[in-house]
Amino acid sequence: MERHLRHLLDELSAAIGRSKRHEEREELTRLQGEVESRLEAAGEKEHSGLVDALEKAEIRFETDHPTLGRALRDAIEGLSAAGI
Repeated sequence: MERHLRHLLDELSAAIGRSKRHEEREELTRLQGEVESRLEAAGEKEHSGLVDALEKAEIRFETDHPTLGRALRDAIEGLSAAGI
């Protein structure tokens, strides 16, 4: 699971760098911060709502950022496989 989230962070960073719209960069940065905080709290198993947030982000960004969309899907699948 952690591997998927770390990969997702890399993809979020890349997408932020490619994004030309301020609103999109803000949303990606917010999502990046949320994933980072979940990774830091990994031992606490506090992941409620993360899958929902990632699914919404996948829908939002899959067209404009297909690589990010795949990374989001991989993270969702990894979290689901871990029972989160």
